[in-house]
Amino acid sequence: RKLTCVVAAFLAVGLIAAGCGGDDTGDGETLSKQAYFAQADANCDKADKERNAAEPKGKSSKAELEKFVTDSLVPNIQGQIDYVRDLNGPQEVEDQVNPILDKAQAGIDQLEEDPMFGGPGDQKLQQAGEELGRAGFKQCGG
Repeated sequence: RKLTCVVAAFLAVGLIAAGCGGDDTGDGETLSKQAYFAQADANCDKADKERNAAEPKGKSSKAELEKFVTDSLVPNIQGQIDYVRDLNGPQEVEDQVNPILDKAQAGIDQLEEDPMFGGPGDQKLQQAGEELGRAGFKQCGG
């Protein structure tokens, strides 16, 4: 049951990454708003597929859930946060998105301390996901 709740929360958040590091334009130029959201959403889509493959199937023990959170979920979400932060987006978009990423980071920090689901870390991640959706992300969040 806890896994179902968490999976639903992280589906809403959509902040699970395929890896770390951003992919800006490479020449210091600022991405357009459209390109910024498109690159982030493409990364989230890829990460969702990887997360689905790593998810425990069926009824899982507390130890299996903790291992999934510690070894897969937390590093992937951290990578997604890092990826979006590394994108060189328009300043006004980054000014809106960075506080939301800070909220997601606080959720990750709490999950690292307590790798079980349903607590304040999950709530912060879910709230951050909803806010990302309102900010303009289609795959990352909401």
